[in-house]
Amino acid sequence: DSNDFQQIQAFAYTCGCPNTQPSCTLCPDGAAPSNPDQLLADGETSCGEFSELVVTLTSEQCLQQASTIEGARSSCSCNGVSPASSSPACAIQQNADLCTTDLLASVPEQCDCYAFCDSTFVKCQSGEGGLLTSSECSGTPITGCNFATASSSASNPNADSAQQSDSGNRDDNTAVIAVAVVVPTVIALLVVVYYFFTRKSSVENDKMNAGLEAESEEAHFNGMEGSVSMSDVPMNTTPVPPPSSFINDSTPIAENPDSKVV
Repeated sequence: DSNDFQQIQAFAYTCGCPNTQPSCTLCPDGAAPSNPDQLLADGETSCGEFSELVVTLTSEQCLQQASTIEGARSSCSCNGVSPASSSPACAIQQNADLCTTDLLASVPEQCDCYAFCDSTFVKCQSGEGGLLTSSECSGTPITGCNFATASSSASNPNADSAQQSDSGNRDDNTAVIAVAVVVPTVIALLVVVYYFFTRKSSVENDKMNAGLEAESEEAHFNGMEGSVSMSDVPMNTTPVPPPSSFINDSTPIAENPDSKVV
């Protein structure tokens, strides 16, 4: 495979093997940069370190990172490359703190200024930069971006904090949705459980009360068994004398003329 061969050849050149040539170089003539100690836009990588990295790339990888390499050539004072050939900082910018070298390296086109929307390349801009309208970008616009002001992705705390903020917002929204769904469901279940529990207790109480009333009535009737009734009490009756015991006296009663009824 030609790509594998180029990769092996690139590493062989780095290791100092004879008769090997790199597929990609920082400076166009293949020479080392005149200012190897100069730091690039990320503030960490020197021109010499970046040059050693570039020579390990295959031709395909070199094309993919052409924008980054082109931007570093003037900063590293490569032979035949004047500082004027590099684009100056764009005057009109949006969210310049989100402009990174990795973002620029993702664009194969050569622009004086780059415009992105949510890290997606939108268009090239003139040397002054510019703004994106809401119709061009409904997300986060990044305009007036080029290597003159680009920062390294690793040293861009604002981008990291923005990603962390978005992640935190998503987590907060998820928590709010979970609470909004779970809490009413739990309350509804508790209401159902309470309803059945109280209903069961009420039925059991009714049954218990009915049983107590039945037992009370049964005890009342059982208590009346063996009691004395009026029919059980002997009554003393006076015997009626026979008619023969009466005397039929027909003797007239002597009338007393002096007797007067007053």
